[in-house]
Amino acid sequence: MAHDARKLDTRIDIFHYPIVIDDELGTTEHSRKLLKSVWANIAPRTASLLSGREAETILSKTTHAILVRTESIIDMESDNEIEFIDGIGKKHILNVDYILPPTREERFTTIYCSEDV
Repeated sequence: MAHDARKLDTRIDIFHYPIVIDDELGTTEHSRKLLKSVWANIAPRTASLLSGREAETILSKTTHAILVRTESIIDMESDNEIEFIDGIGKKHILNVDYILPPTREERFTTIYCSEDV
């Protein structure tokens, strides 16, 4: 499948949560650290409303397909988070569901993510 690098029009930030051990208290923390920023093409895929929550709240789950250059995400893993700001200035935080192709031998890779709002 041929992709056009000119369509990579959105800057995304990829975050990871390295383990930090506090020596004084002996506790373990996960702190959010920026892994890298890369250019991507973000395409919303599906959305659904999840109701039946406490206090009559409604939760929306939206999935996205994010196309990136494979070489830019070699050190990315499926437990990372992606953050971007859309065209109207709203910040989105996405959880990575899976990455295809998993071998990362192609020129472009698609990251499938979900967002709970």
